[in-house]
Amino acid sequence: MKFHFEKNPYKKEKSKLSIEIKEKEKFIDLALKEISNSLRERGFLVDSSCRLNLEELAKRDIYSPLVVKRDIKRAEKKREIFRQEEKSLLKKGKTKEWYLKKIGGIVEKLKTISFNNFWFKGKFFALRTSLYDDYFNGIDQIILDANPKKPKVLAAIDTTSLKGAWQEKAEKIIKKIKNPERIKIDYGVLARKEKNTLKIEYKELKGIPLLILAFKENEEEILKWFGALENRDKNYLNSLLKEQLAKLKEQCKIFSQIAHPSLKKEYCLLEKFFEKEKNL
Repeated sequence: MKFHFEKNPYKKEKSKLSIEIKEKEKFIDLALKEISNSLRERGFLVDSSCRLNLEELAKRDIYSPLVVKRDIKRAEKKREIFRQEEKSLLKKGKTKEWYLKKIGGIVEKLKTISFNNFWFKGKFFALRTSLYDDYFNGIDQIILDANPKKPKVLAAIDTTSLKGAWQEKAEKIIKKIKNPERIKIDYGVLARKEKNTLKIEYKELKGIPLLILAFKENEEEILKWFGALENRDKNYLNSLLKEQLAKLKEQCKIFSQIAHPSLKKEYCLLEKFFEKEKNL
């Protein structure tokens, strides 16, 4: 099955985002820190960037400390490779290539802030997965429904902004949803609302609905998103959400037709949910 998208809109060698990114990232990191503080107050073991904190999990004996430390090292090693690649590109003046490598992580952060502060009116919690699950299981975020009767992961998310990567990711996800055992989050989490508190459980998650969120990657759109969050422009953020809901609805419709029987119902329910939210 093929997915077709417009060509990469990036045309200029020198990106406005590459000039402004350091200042903008300060705002993003501060906003993420505020959200992470709120999540920690609710009991989630997350770091300052809203990622599940493996070091904290290791201290709680929820997982084998030796296994967690091994996975932390593997993830840090991979992250350092990416950082060196980015530095090398900037040093060589390859602004366009640097932008394309950098933008995915930025979009992931912008999405986390939008989910937790503006979208869905606080119905769900959006947590970034551990760096390990992001790199090795291809899932960068989980959306939690803390329903007191039936808590669940509403969806696992793989974010991309690169049109070229969309096709590749879609093909990988199609293979996974046909074999749900391949959809895995080693360091997963569930939450259940109990009166005024949350009961939080950390465990491996398998066979959960997996979706792709793809955002426009050109610098003008990214800067608009920055500005909307800084200025709390709810109209722009809501229009961005509705645009994504329409894409997710169509994605669920396609996936419900080809997914393993154990996931078909989940995708059908998600399709109805996204349609309802889109029309609110």
